Parts: sequence; C-alpha cells; structure tokens
Amino acid sequence: MKKVYIHKLENDGSQSVLVTCSWEEGDKEVRVEGDSDVVSALKEHGVKGYLMGKEEDIFPCDGREFLEALKYNFKSGYYNATDIIEE
Repeated sequence: MKKVYIHKLENDGSQSVLVTCSWEEGDKEVRVEGDSDVVSALKEHGVKGYLMGKEEDIFPCDGREFLEALKYNFKSGYYNATDIIEE
C-alpha cells in the first residue's frame, strides 16, 4: 500500500497528521481520511496537476497521480505532504 501523509504545524512546533491518503495498486480511487474539512476539499476540488505540464486538477479517482501531486500542493510552512511511502 502506498501512503502520503499531510502534516500540519502546531503552535508548539510539533507536527500532527492532518490527512492520510492511501492507495493500493488496482484500486480505482485514493482513500482520503482525516480532518473532514480537508478531506471534503480534496474530494470536491482536487489538487493542481503540476506533473508533466498538466494544468488541470487531479482528484482521488486519479489514483497514483493524485498521490504524487500532493507534495507539490502542500509545501508551505504550516502544511506539508510526505513523499509516497510504501507500507
């Protein structure tokens, strides 16, 4: 199973997992679990497709491509996404 964790920077400097996105080869859609507001936004609006020059939005139904795009969309001081982790 492949996973990407989206972390949030807390006031004390620690990071907490805000959302977990998981996908297994053969799955049609990435499973998105965690903060309900972020989960809803990811499912409804997707993320920008910065990979391979694509400019359209990418959604959980796009599978691995969605996982790969997360780290480019969540890279601020307050929110960041991990690279794809194999678990």
